[in-house]
Amino acid sequence: MKKLLIVLFVTGALSACSAIKDNSAASFASHHQQSSAYKTGKTALPIPASAQDWEKYSVAKTSKLIDVPLQEKKVYYFTPKFKLVKRPAKGGFYREILGKTSDGNLVIQDFYQDSGTKQIDPAVVSVKNEKNSDSSAVEDGILTFYSEDGKVSSFKQKNVARNEVVYGNYVDGKLVMASETDLEEKNALTTFFYPNGKKMIQVHGSVFGGEEEYFDDDGKLLFSQLTNEFPKEIMESEEKYNKLIEKLSALDLKKVEILEKLGVLP
Repeated sequence: MKKLLIVLFVTGALSACSAIKDNSAASFASHHQQSSAYKTGKTALPIPASAQDWEKYSVAKTSKLIDVPLQEKKVYYFTPKFKLVKRPAKGGFYREILGKTSDGNLVIQDFYQDSGTKQIDPAVVSVKNEKNSDSSAVEDGILTFYSEDGKVSSFKQKNVARNEVVYGNYVDGKLVMASETDLEEKNALTTFFYPNGKKMIQVHGSVFGGEEEYFDDDGKLLFSQLTNEFPKEIMESEEKYNKLIEKLSALDLKKVEILEKLGVLP
């Protein structure tokens, strides 16, 4: 199954890069006075900061999906480029059809061909998507991806009843980015995290742009583009203002580093 990555705010991240190249206070302030029309009231996502904790949650939720076991085992093979083939393909993956849900959907699980380790936890797809390698084919519930060494790399949790999709990405066992959006993925709240699990930057908005809030690693709000206001004590001191601008620029760089690690940026 195609690896899942959050790409909702690539446009905003790339535009931020141009402001970062000039670290002057004027450049930063000018860039961050831009506003989008959309504002969300959503708050930080309750996602485990540890990939190990997410795996426990995912395994517990997906181990009970099968209502009707299959009498005959079904296996499909895919190339590294996700093409369906008749035989095992080196560097590719294979799919086992594990059973059915009570409403007739299929429960599937994909495995790396070379190692046999799981690529995803069990997931639900419709019968028509039995051979579809696209992650968007998952009907409802959790889709958790693993790297070939067995570590959680990303997940998608879809809740049709709540019109909600939550994405998350882990690097070296720690949550680095997560996003909550609607089923059409028009509106979203994306959060970038510090290594300690605290939110670092939150981006409110749509795929075409967003408004950012910056936080210190103790959870203190440093600057919000939603209000375009700096704290009064910062504005009364040129030294404090310059230090804050320098810190916010550094956080922008960390955000870009996370996107680079996830392979989102070109």
